[in-house]
Amino acid sequence: MDSLLKGKKYYQDAYLTECRSQIKDLKKEGEHHWYLLDETIFYPEGGGQNPDRGTINGISVEDVQEKDGGVWHLLNSKIDSPANLLLDWPYRYGNMQQHTGQHILSALLHSTLDIGTVSVHLGERDTLIELDCADISAEQLKIVENEANRIVRAALPVEAKWEDAGDVEEMNLRRAVKNESHILRLIGIENCDLIGCGGTHVKNTAEVGCVKILGFEKIRNHVRIKAVIGEAALDYFSKLHENSEKIKPLLSSSLEDTPEKIVALLEESRELGKKARSTSKKWLDLLAREAIVADDGAVYFSVEFDNEELLHFARTWCEYHEKPIIVIAEINQKLRFAITLPAGYNKNANDFVKDHGKAFAMRGGGNPLMVQGQMSIDSLSEEIKQKIKQEFLNFVH
Repeated sequence: MDSLLKGKKYYQDAYLTECRSQIKDLKKEGEHHWYLLDETIFYPEGGGQNPDRGTINGISVEDVQEKDGGVWHLLNSKIDSPANLLLDWPYRYGNMQQHTGQHILSALLHSTLDIGTVSVHLGERDTLIELDCADISAEQLKIVENEANRIVRAALPVEAKWEDAGDVEEMNLRRAVKNESHILRLIGIENCDLIGCGGTHVKNTAEVGCVKILGFEKIRNHVRIKAVIGEAALDYFSKLHENSEKIKPLLSSSLEDTPEKIVALLEESRELGKKARSTSKKWLDLLAREAIVADDGAVYFSVEFDNEELLHFARTWCEYHEKPIIVIAEINQKLRFAITLPAGYNKNANDFVKDHGKAFAMRGGGNPLMVQGQMSIDSLSEEIKQKIKQEFLNFVH
């Protein structure tokens, strides 16, 4: 066991934030340096937990990985012994809270719903747990969440212990341990969980603070739940409160009435949208009928259309006047175009884009009578407008 623990001070004391060490080895990768130290407080990436952050001799630690039998630290500049290690404690402690909270959730999912955990990812803010099931209900997750917070409030001890692999088979582990070592590290939460784990955890469930399940999604025939735990949960609720305080005066409602007010506003917005689209189409139909008609066709430029209006105007104009048209509009600081030809016309609208795409930076496609797309020209100068008009009228002639 000494060889497994050697130099890994995060296993001896997960709350240690500073230490002095000596450099044992160095590997260079371009401008980066990987350092192997005789002792470290930096936990390497593994088991769904991200590597620790902090500094060594004032230089930021970019990554920490366990490989080649040791824990290696990535820095972007050279350092010398002695190495003074300083841990980013808030980040580490957040990981400890997350990891312990995840153990509680996974244990309860297993004991109350007989659902196993497939994989875990402890993110910057969120905890993701992929479950070995195809579906789950919000009601089931609420039960698990309530029980998880009861365990947090119970202030149960969280203990790490090393056991002989042969003895582990007789223990009531939540999941079988896949490890070739003859010595295994187990994490136990009193009357809640016992499982093999190499990560960092808090000493007592009360330190987890809070567990909040935000929801779930279905992936790869499994369910993945999303939760916030510990400081991340506090930040989540603080942001939620901040946003609700901003919304309340806008809606002239209490927090309890806010959902109903938002639903009513969305319904009102949908009705206004329908009326606006109807009015827009009437305006476009009138504009199309009154537009100037050339003998061969028309070129129309606009800064008022959105994409839907652009297409509607092009179709309406072509149907009403039975002549070809190209409409070019500036939409969201980009130039969009639509070419429409009357039914039975002896030209293919795609040919204009093919023949003039390079000259006018046009990209798009469609059927022989209707093509739409985008132009990469920065701005439509009068000279370019005249060139487009002349080339289009030549095309449809």
